[in-house]
Amino acid sequence: HVLMSRGVTQTAVLDGFTLTAGRANGAVSPHTYGAGLYNYNGDPTLANLTFSANWADADGGGLYTYSGDLTLDATLFTANRAGSGGGLFTNSGSPTLTGVTFRGNNANAGGGLYNINGSPTLTHVAFNGNQTDGWYAVGGGMYTASGNPSLTNVLFSGNWVGGNWPRGGGLWIQSGNPTLNGATFGG
Repeated sequence: HVLMSRGVTQTAVLDGFTLTAGRANGAVSPHTYGAGLYNYNGDPTLANLTFSANWADADGGGLYTYSGDLTLDATLFTANRAGSGGGLFTNSGSPTLTGVTFRGNNANAGGGLYNINGSPTLTHVAFNGNQTDGWYAVGGGMYTASGNPSLTNVLFSGNWVGGNWPRGGGLWIQSGNPTLNGATFGG
């Protein structure tokens, strides 16, 4: 990991940095999660960041967060790779994303963002040119395995899904109750 956080509050602020070239390739978790940033049960405030060219063997190429309600503002995820959640993997939390862009990230599921058991709130977020490819490739831009995401003014453009059972080039919701208000889907 480039950075790790555990149990921090909203007063923990990271602003104006680039997290790049992280490699989460350890033998066991959590060392296979969150190559750029691994967040466990924390609520940090992250703003004006770039997560670029990070690679996790399992989840969260750019950022992995478990059971945290982190805040992401004006952040770019670009060219990150992982098994799931090329840019961001969120598990069991309610992160808030405002003005975030996912561009050119890659995973087997959730090229830009993978959500499980969480309720993320996305406002003015863009998913551009992310992709998934593999045996069960789903959600080129965003994939929700379970949970209740809220999307307001979110753009899905040029995302791609390959593989043997491709589903959801822009967005794929497996289960849950999503709220979409002003989502735009384009080629």
